[in-house]
Amino acid sequence: LEVEYVEMPRTLYFVRYPGEDGGEGVVVATQRPETIPADVAVAVHPEDERYRRLVGTRVRVPIVGRVVPVIADRRVERGFGTGAVKITPGHDPLDNEIGADHGLPVLIGLDPQGRINDLGGERYRGMDREEARKKIADDLRAAGAIVREEAYTTNVGRCDRCKTVIEPYISDQWFCRMQELARPAIQAVRDGRVRFHPERWTKVYMDWMERIRDWNISRQLWWGHRIPVWHCACGEMVAAKAAPATCPRCGGAALTQDPDVLDTWFSSALWPFATLGWPRETEDLEYFYPTNTLVTARDIIFLWVARMIMVGLELRGRVPFRDVYINPTVLNIEGKRMSKTMGTGMDPLLLVNRYGADSLRFALINRCTGEQDLRFSEKMVEDTRNFANKIWNAARFVRMNLDAAPAPAALPARPALGLPDRWILSRFGRCALGVTQALERFEFREVCQHLYEFIWSEFCDWYVEMAKQDLREPPVPTHPAVTRAVLSWTLAETMKLLPPIMPSLTEEIWQALPHEGRTIMRAPWPEDVAGWIDPEVEARMALVTDVIRMIRGMRADVGLTPGEALKVRLFAPDEPRAVLQAAARHIAALARVRDLGVAPEGAPRPRGGLSTVCGPVEIDVAVDSPEAAHAMRARLQ
Repeated sequence: LEVEYVEMPRTLYFVRYPGEDGGEGVVVATQRPETIPADVAVAVHPEDERYRRLVGTRVRVPIVGRVVPVIADRRVERGFGTGAVKITPGHDPLDNEIGADHGLPVLIGLDPQGRINDLGGERYRGMDREEARKKIADDLRAAGAIVREEAYTTNVGRCDRCKTVIEPYISDQWFCRMQELARPAIQAVRDGRVRFHPERWTKVYMDWMERIRDWNISRQLWWGHRIPVWHCACGEMVAAKAAPATCPRCGGAALTQDPDVLDTWFSSALWPFATLGWPRETEDLEYFYPTNTLVTARDIIFLWVARMIMVGLELRGRVPFRDVYINPTVLNIEGKRMSKTMGTGMDPLLLVNRYGADSLRFALINRCTGEQDLRFSEKMVEDTRNFANKIWNAARFVRMNLDAAPAPAALPARPALGLPDRWILSRFGRCALGVTQALERFEFREVCQHLYEFIWSEFCDWYVEMAKQDLREPPVPTHPAVTRAVLSWTLAETMKLLPPIMPSLTEEIWQALPHEGRTIMRAPWPEDVAGWIDPEVEARMALVTDVIRMIRGMRADVGLTPGEALKVRLFAPDEPRAVLQAAARHIAALARVRDLGVAPEGAPRPRGGLSTVCGPVEIDVAVDSPEAAHAMRARLQ
């Protein structure tokens, strides 16, 4: 998290390390001549025929004249440089591993400020590493030790804040042994006590845990949890919860606490229970530990998630959470990571002020597809603002048509419901079921899609429009009350599904509707909705809406404006004809038909009109004259 890697130009120096006896020795390729004073060996691959005869001999390190062995190790890349590399355990992690395996000493050529130390002798002592690199290269060149030089590009680690090049450095640190902590944490994921969402992050977690190394837990900082170790002048180190009065070895009272602090991720690993009063057994600790879900980013699966699981199992005997949801990383529209430093970020407060907090929330959550990254633009928030406006306008229509009832409306008995009423309740049942199941699976884009499709394409586009017709021209005097009840109930129940994504909008609408309780956040989640699902009702309504769409399409195809009324005849078999006859007033209103007739399948067709087929239904649009029909056909050709 704190180190960024960037490609930087370097020079690759091919330096001769002469044999101990003055022979030609071996040529080594290095981009860091300033670390040559700390070299302790030259390594080659054991299967490299070029150097097999040199393994076990000794060569002299240029500049300092130290005699070092030539060793064989399979970790050497034969294709890099000459195939022979210098080994500097004090300044390279891989070299440190190789050196440890071969029992080599560790020499450090720099001080903590990045300057050459005594190892460089009088000539280089005190030089900054960059200055020393140039000076040592000059001296090697003057001595004829450099065989050749090549331009070279390599990835260099830099501090992500100040951009200083990071220098590997050996120092005394405290470590935590991890293997025994990792085993139960691995098992907790294997047996399902902890689950990752999306599931592919389980493999990332397991790969790291199964190759875990001991953890360097000490830091040289001014602020943090102190290392709980005290040092005595006699050399004894005492680990204790509180400052010991005397040294258990010599009885001395002059004990000094270690100056280091714990790695911040060590402190963070305690977070699930330390925040609840641990090590005291508090009511909060008993109630809230373990919790249900952790929402976090992929960057800190190792740094934080794994360590919370390990420490929770070690100190509490239980995993700290059951589900871990990994958010996608938010990128800008060009695919670059959002960063203040790079100027690729977007100010969320500006987006909130411009479009509303709920629009921003929905836009982000709607892109949580389970993919690794999320490309984000302001246009996405603007589109979601339109959805929020759609919800608000529908709620305003419902509120304007409600009676001043203090309590939520109860749904009428099924026999009193019309086809649109039963259809919208069936579609709500499917929506609520889909949202609930998607939430339980942590598939948040699917949650958004269920809600968007139901609210915009079904409730607003169809049911509200049909409700307007039923309120304006009710089929029976009692039907407006039924329509109002279904409108109110469906809107209120739909709002209960939205707070996880759009809490502000739903609270505002909820407070304007007849309701029980202080806040929608405490309202019961819609349950037992499967009983409203009616496939037969949905099939009937699908026929009605398909016919309306087809008539609208024919109007557009022949170039008629929405204001020009049509004369339409529908021909259908008995069962679909009954559905169309019952819905005729809705079809006429929503398709802008001034004269709508529904006839049996075998009835005679009018002459001179246009016709098309919609499933089992034939749709005939009448025209005023043969000339008009000819003009319409010409437009369609």
